[in-house]
Amino acid sequence: MVEQPFTVPLGGFNFKGFIDRVDLIPGAKDEVEIIDYKAGKYEPGPVERGRQLLLYARGIEYIYPKYKVKRLTLELLNLPNPRTFEFNCG
Repeated sequence: MVEQPFTVPLGGFNFKGFIDRVDLIPGAKDEVEIIDYKAGKYEPGPVERGRQLLLYARGIEYIYPKYKVKRLTLELLNLPNPRTFEFNCG
């Protein structure tokens, strides 16, 4: 999926946004990776980055409950390597 809009209720508020890209993880059953592209010259700090990516994960799992978000990738287009975070449930 690309440019996936979402709305997710959290703490009595409705959060809305657009997720740049969602990929099925090859070889995994119903697990997805969320990829967010940033074109700016700065890297978001850990708190800002964490809030945004976790909100995206909640949004996808709310809209598509059959999918489990396993990986979050922040693709900083001005840097040579993406930042990838994996959920470890266990």
